[in-house]
Amino acid sequence: MSRFLVCEPFVYPGYEETSESYSISSSCIVPAGMRTLAISGQVGVDENGKPGETIADMVALAFENVGKAIMHAVPEFTKKEAFRSIYQITSYHSVEYGGITHEVGLTLGKTAKIVFGDYRPCWTAIGVSNIAVGCIEINILACVP
Repeated sequence: MSRFLVCEPFVYPGYEETSESYSISSSCIVPAGMRTLAISGQVGVDENGKPGETIADMVALAFENVGKAIMHAVPEFTKKEAFRSIYQITSYHSVEYGGITHEVGLTLGKTAKIVFGDYRPCWTAIGVSNIAVGCIEINILACVP
């Protein structure tokens, strides 16, 4: 159990398979009294600015950078609390790397299961023609104390 209030995710009837496959929810309620933390444009690069070698590597690095951004803004969060504070993800996927295919969706779902465990934020994935670096850019909305 978190020391902080976290968002409450919901899955409506008929959305269960999508929720399970991609580790997402259909909606989330943000607890009263929480502030919104907006995190922009996290891409799949390491601390030296080098992109991951594969799509899975870039996705993992992008989420690692999301965690760093949240924990920098809210240093009292544990890593688990940081990721459970997220209620909305918008990810952009470069068509140069295939866009948002079923395979990419499964890679996102697999990474989400590692990062979020059983928690499932809302998530919109969008295919775009270009991203500044690599195959994915992630924008986040999180609720923080």
